[in-house]
Amino acid sequence: MSRRYLMDCEGYSCGICYKPIKIGDIYVTDHGALYHASCAEKAMTVDPVANWWGMA
Repeated sequence: MSRRYLMDCEGYSCGICYKPIKIGDIYVTDHGALYHASCAEKAMTVDPVANWWGMA
């Protein structure tokens, strides 16, 4: 998993669970979509080859 960021604005949703990423939440990105860090970590444990997200 690469860099983690702290959300500082509203209006974005996770590309995995589709729930809003709230101000203060930690998220990761593939420079096209945003994901809750916890959702991305779970997805990577289910499918470790999912580094096509650019997060491995």
